[in-house]
Amino acid sequence: MDLYTSIGHSSLAVEFEKMNHALRASEVAKILSTSRMTIYRLVERGTIPHFRIGCSIRFDPKAIADWLRNKMPPGRSAA
Repeated sequence: MDLYTSIGHSSLAVEFEKMNHALRASEVAKILSTSRMTIYRLVERGTIPHFRIGCSIRFDPKAIADWLRNKMPPGRSAA
């Protein structure tokens, strides 16, 4: 089971939406229960929404929540 098909998409999206600051890769990885390297690979592929501040990669929690909801299998709904 990968990031896109895990059962907790809805609750993860809600958790991200509660945050009000740009996230680091380590924070995103922790919430998604994956490694920072996985997050960086998703960034390299252009799969996960992100932005750069200088050389640093950051993540908008609202964009991550939307991304998770869009990755849900058909027939599932987000909270």
